[in-house]
Amino acid sequence: MFVKSAIPLLLLPSLTSLTLGHSFLEKVWANGVEYAAWDPNAGSLGTPYPNNIPSWYTTNVGGNPLKPVKANTNDIICALNASPANISIPINAGSALTVKWWQAGIPFPTSHWGPIIDYIAACNGPCSKVDPSSLKFVKIAQRAWIDNSTYAEGFWATNQMIASNGTWAIEIPSGLKAGEYVVRHELIALHVAFEAIGKGPYYTDGAEFYPQCVSIKVGGFGTKKITGGVGAKSLYRGDEPGLAINIHTTPNHADYVSPGPAIWWGA
Repeated sequence: MFVKSAIPLLLLPSLTSLTLGHSFLEKVWANGVEYAAWDPNAGSLGTPYPNNIPSWYTTNVGGNPLKPVKANTNDIICALNASPANISIPINAGSALTVKWWQAGIPFPTSHWGPIIDYIAACNGPCSKVDPSSLKFVKIAQRAWIDNSTYAEGFWATNQMIASNGTWAIEIPSGLKAGEYVVRHELIALHVAFEAIGKGPYYTDGAEFYPQCVSIKVGGFGTKKITGGVGAKSLYRGDEPGLAINIHTTPNHADYVSPGPAIWWGA
C-alpha cells in the first residue's frame, strides 16, 4: 500500500502547466480538536500511514491535480489511489469541519482560480471498511467566483481560502442522522480549463481537480438521512460550461455555474 514515487514536487511553470506548490490537507479541526492530515510526500519516503488521522490515504505525491480524463475513474473519488482513513473523528451535526491546505510554504497557487465544492456520503457502517466506489455523495456547499477584484480573472473561492491561511470551514448538515460519513472536499482550478473547450468529455487536459476526503462520526439524535447521492465518478465530465471555460478574458464571472449536482435539500 505504501508506494514510493518519483513524481517531482516542483515543475517549471507555464501558462498551460503551472504546478509549482500544488497542495493537500495539512490539518483538520472538528469539535475544537486538531488532527494532523495525511502527507503523501512523507509517505513516498517510507513514513507509514498513521492510525490516528481522519484524512484518507493517497499516493498523490506533490498534491498534483487530476485532469478530466480521470473524472470517471476511482482516483476522482478521494485523490490518487485513495483508501479510507483508519478513524472517523467525532463532530456535531450543524458544526464546522475546518481543513487547512498547505505544502511547500503556501496553501495553494494564487493563479489556480476556481470553485471550492463540498460533498458528503454515508458509509452505512465504519468508514474504515467502506468500498470507496460504493459511496453516494450529495453536495452540501459550493463557492466559486466572488467578485472582479484583485486579478484579471477575478477573485475566486480558492483565493479566499489562500487569504485565510489555507483554511476552509465545511458545515456539517444540521439534524444529520448519527453515523459515520465521508466528507469530500474539493478545489477545482480553472486556469487551464480552456484546453477542454470543444474537446468533449474526459479530455486529457482542462480543469484541474483536487479532491480530499475526511472521515467523520456524527453523534446525537438527528433524523436526516442522505438521499439521492451519486458516485463521485458521475459528478463531472470535464466539458460542462463550468469546467470547459476560459476565465482569462474578463474578471467578471457573475454568471458562472459551479459543476456537479445541485446542493442537497438537507444541507
